[in-house]
Amino acid sequence: MKALNLGCGPRIHPKPWVNADILEVAGVDIVMDMNNKWPWEDNTFDQFFACQVAEHCKDKLHFIMEMWRVCKCGAFCEIQVPNYTTPAMWTDPTHYTQWNIDSFRHFIVGDSMHDCQFIRAIGNPGFELVYQDLTSINDPEDTLDWGLTVIKQGMPKVAEPGKSWRVFYVSNIKKEMN
Repeated sequence: MKALNLGCGPRIHPKPWVNADILEVAGVDIVMDMNNKWPWEDNTFDQFFACQVAEHCKDKLHFIMEMWRVCKCGAFCEIQVPNYTTPAMWTDPTHYTQWNIDSFRHFIVGDSMHDCQFIRAIGNPGFELVYQDLTSINDPEDTLDWGLTVIKQGMPKVAEPGKSWRVFYVSNIKKEMN
C-alpha cells in the first residue's frame, strides 16, 4: 500500500505514507508546490489525505484533477477544508479557493452535475461519495470533510485494501482511529 499525506506540515504519518509539503520540515519526504504538476506518476497511491490544505491551492480544478490522477482506481481520499462560511476562510491571506458542501458534485459519479460536457471534455474524472460532513473544530460548521473513492472509467479497482485512517484534531490532540 502507498499513501499520500499532502500538505502535511507537522502532521507526519508513518510509513507507508509519503508526507509532502511546500515547506521542508522534519518528517517531510517530498518538498513540492501543489500548484504545479504533482511529482508522481499516474495511479501511484492507494490512499490520499489532505487536511486543511486544498484551500491553499490557487486552482480548485487543478487540485481535484491532480488528486484523481495520482490515485489508483479504488483509492480512498479524505479531504478537509474550511467551510466558506467560517471567518477563518476569509481572514487567512493564503486561502485561494473557497469550498462548500457541493464542491465535489461535478465529480461524483451518478450525481446529475457529473454528466456534463465539461466533465467529459477533461477526461471524465470521477469519485464515489463515501461520506461528507460539516465538522465543528472551533465554530459550528467550520470544516468540511469528504471521503471519496476514486473511479476511473474502464479501469478495475486496483488500490490495495488496507487500514483506513481517520485523523481528527480535537483541542490540539491528535487521535488516530481505524
